[in-house]
Amino acid sequence: MMGRWFVGLSSPRYDGHKCIVHEFWIYKLGPEGTDSSGKPQYEYTILSTCTKSPVTVLVSNPGKFKQIYKEAILSWLKENQFTTGGAYPLVQPDYSTCYYTDSITQIMGY
Repeated sequence: MMGRWFVGLSSPRYDGHKCIVHEFWIYKLGPEGTDSSGKPQYEYTILSTCTKSPVTVLVSNPGKFKQIYKEAILSWLKENQFTTGGAYPLVQPDYSTCYYTDSITQIMGY
């Protein structure tokens, strides 16, 4: 799982290109935990580009991340020279009160 990954997005663009490819790296995986169904998942994943800017930390449980991992991850990011300010601040607003469904069919109303 760790290493270099590519995402290809296929959609018409104004310049005539049909596919845009984005490169990102998985720099660090957190310990394995479980989701609400008991299925294994990582507690967090750190993604970025090869230039380490911008950086994204995907977390499985925002509250748990904030209590257990946040300070250590912020330190790790600074020690490893990831962008820490400007247009890409490391700490974003907490959206933990948002409702997310596990099923896209619920979102789409099918």
